[in-house]
Amino acid sequence: VSTWKEGLAQLDRIGEEGGGSEEAAVTADIIRARLHCNIAAALLGVDADVGAAETAERPKSKKLTEDDLKTASEHASKALTLCDGIINDAAAAAAVTAAADADGDGSSSEQQLREAMRSLSGRALHLVADCYGRAGSAVTAEGLLQSALELLDDDRYETMAGPLALLERREVYRTYAALMDNWDRRSRDADKMREKAKEMEDMNMVVDGWKGKPGIYSGLWMFTLGDFKY
Repeated sequence: VSTWKEGLAQLDRIGEEGGGSEEAAVTADIIRARLHCNIAAALLGVDADVGAAETAERPKSKKLTEDDLKTASEHASKALTLCDGIINDAAAAAAVTAAADADGDGSSSEQQLREAMRSLSGRALHLVADCYGRAGSAVTAEGLLQSALELLDDDRYETMAGPLALLERREVYRTYAALMDNWDRRSRDADKMREKAKEMEDMNMVVDGWKGKPGIYSGLWMFTLGDFKY
């Protein structure tokens, strides 16, 4: 966590120096969002029990202090705000989509950027939802988890979000199951979500190299081709 925080500080120092291109600024914000997500995930203890990933069971949640939950929520919210800002900023959209356009004619649209950002936005939304769930706001958490699943569902979009989105989608199902476990008369829903997480690996939706890997792996790549190309 301290290293990721230092990464954020370094990005801030670089930004204060100025002189970079719009594309570089957007890339920096993408990396910031990933770092904020990593810090939130670490504080939440999402991968506290790595071995549990092999059976698609969500790792046991660590016992959070109120301060840890508050800090995790702040970082998750900052990540989501950064993602929304990149998507909604017309100048940022133009810079990144022009760079992603293989023909170099700048014809890529904001929608392409929105789809390219799906895996990161879905991860940030997932972590915000997890914070709400652990704070006792189950209804809000469920709504946010459903929104995260929609973002991470390739069947709803024209482009593939890549392997990181699949890994994160599996983690959302696990978080959803944990939420349902603590909700009266929702045990069947919990089982259904655990089964969906397991199916993603059993049906080879998650490639072999990513099977059984903890969710934090989706944040160890600071940016990917999928952020700009898919």
